[in-house]
Amino acid sequence: MQTRLLALFAPLFIIAPIASGTVIHVDVNGGGDHLTIQDGLNAADDGDTVLVAPGVHAPFDFPLLNATLRSTGGNATTIVDGGGTERCIELDYTYITEATRIEGFTFRNGLTPMMWCYGASPIIVDCAFLDGNMNGAYCLYADPFFLRCVFSGNPGTGIICGTATFQSCEFVGNGTGAAASTGVFESCEFTGNAGRGVVVTGGEVSTFLQCTFSDNDGGAARVGGWSTDGIFDECFFSGNTAADGACVSVYGQASVNLTYCTATGNEATASGGVVRATNGSAIVWNCTLVGNRAPVGAIASVYVGPVTTSNSILAFSPEGELIDVEGTSTTMTTHCIVYGNAAGDSLAGQEVANLIEDPLFCDLGNGDFKVCTNSLCRSANNPWGKNVGAHPVGCDECAAPVESKTWGAIKALYLRD
Repeated sequence: MQTRLLALFAPLFIIAPIASGTVIHVDVNGGGDHLTIQDGLNAADDGDTVLVAPGVHAPFDFPLLNATLRSTGGNATTIVDGGGTERCIELDYTYITEATRIEGFTFRNGLTPMMWCYGASPIIVDCAFLDGNMNGAYCLYADPFFLRCVFSGNPGTGIICGTATFQSCEFVGNGTGAAASTGVFESCEFTGNAGRGVVVTGGEVSTFLQCTFSDNDGGAARVGGWSTDGIFDECFFSGNTAADGACVSVYGQASVNLTYCTATGNEATASGGVVRATNGSAIVWNCTLVGNRAPVGAIASVYVGPVTTSNSILAFSPEGELIDVEGTSTTMTTHCIVYGNAAGDSLAGQEVANLIEDPLFCDLGNGDFKVCTNSLCRSANNPWGKNVGAHPVGCDECAAPVESKTWGAIKALYLRD
């Protein structure tokens, strides 16, 4: 699965080479050609490189050119400080393309948003956006690419963007980690945000590949609005909490797809330990869902919207019936392994060809959700010939504590002559 994803999206993450024109040096201590980043950029032409020595630097506007701006000491020692009254950096020109590269700075204590990017599409590498007075960055009519960047300590949102690409970025301890309409996030971490890890709106598609969502107090993701789609592939959700939809809340005729995802230890205080669909739809496919809880719908809660769960493991939820269906909503659960849930292993809504069977994880206690060779999650061992769950075989045979039962067999126990 990992190989498939990287091959599919690899063209998005090609990094432009470092510019090779004139090199201009900036040093606040007087050891360079200029004292300020602004003066260094104003002296540059297309293709030049502006090298910035460590120190605390004043905010600046990126002029009408494509050039490389790079620190020599990295973002730990090269700081652009807004003093609480100014934006740290502004990029206001559509002329600025991926030929512009900004690398190795910390932008901190800036007026919201600390980075304003209007129409520009630079590559931003190894930068940190810390402790702004509201939002870390705002990108409008732009298409920037962020690599190994950190957005943290911003009480509003780490970054708000229409179209942007993020690879190996961290969104930590913000109000909301990120807000996007057309975003591609690969190998990113959304951790400890007070609101949602990410919010997706705007009638477009945002994709999350091999991302981690953990300990976000307002839930991991919220996807909403007409024709808005959220695609989550090989993502990991743990320890997220929310009133509704601890992993994903989908609403307003939006839709979400979760494929090959793992969700464990997430909690909704009202409904939807994993998914809450309110006038929205969700497809959960080949996921491993273990130990999630909610008073209503430990796995999914649905109000006016279909949720389909297939080829997935639904196990060990400590609270709440697994599927909650309100009103005329529809759900379908098919080809799933269901086991060990505190409120029982029954499924509301439509269900076809599911089994009550221990999934036989290699090491449940240590969070190893790969399965034993004799698990019914293997296509060779179940009657459907389908792999179930997000993880492959990872260990030899292990003991099967219970006898497998089909839903038909369980129901037959309660049928009267």
